[in-house]
Amino acid sequence: MRYPFEHPLIDWGDRLHGQFALPYYLHLDLQFVLADLAAYGLSLGDALTNLLLDDARYEIGSVEWQGVQIRILSALEFWPLIGDATAQPRSDSRLIDASTARIELRLTALNESNVNDWKLRINGVAAYFDSALNHTTTCLAGIRYRCFTPYIGLHPKMPALDRVNLILEPPNSALALELTVFEWQPQGGAYPGLPANLAEARNRRRERLVIAEIAAATLPKAKSMPVSAINNFYFDMRRILKC
Repeated sequence: MRYPFEHPLIDWGDRLHGQFALPYYLHLDLQFVLADLAAYGLSLGDALTNLLLDDARYEIGSVEWQGVQIRILSALEFWPLIGDATAQPRSDSRLIDASTARIELRLTALNESNVNDWKLRINGVAAYFDSALNHTTTCLAGIRYRCFTPYIGLHPKMPALDRVNLILEPPNSALALELTVFEWQPQGGAYPGLPANLAEARNRRRERLVIAEIAAATLPKAKSMPVSAINNFYFDMRRILKC
């Protein structure tokens, strides 16, 4: 072997389903892989590298507010295979419970300020940010939730969320920012059909995020986050809903 790999292997444990579900960490890991390939003469070239590192396709929406870039991105979710559901039809395939979704909320300071002291509420429940790799200018929060109730699936009595409401409170500010991510169109009801083109599909995706400034003084007291809902790198909103 011309270039033997001499570093020890890493046992990531449950971080595989926590940290590496978030686009931020996947992007960093891919950068490392591509840089390692280039270091040994196996570069993919600028065009393909830039295409692979472009995470715009994961973005639900973004906004710049009070010197901070705020992005909401679709994250990975690991759907369980249902192999023992008695009601599933006999076939060569097995059902997958796809009723759980995950998103990443990312704050990046545009002026080198500290964003770790921003407060966060998720559906009225007090949450917090984790600094990304100890960087004070970027912080993250993962949110996991049930997005629909399947006909056949796990936890049949667990209700679904049709929206995720996020409220950001900067320190020493009279204003807060409310971001509501709708699972379907905000007006309710179904779309008239499939999007006619890529532009319409992108517009439907953008309209799922509704942004509004609100007076911080009008906010009610936030509820406490249950310990069972706090996991490494994400908050599990399914643990807050009563089944």
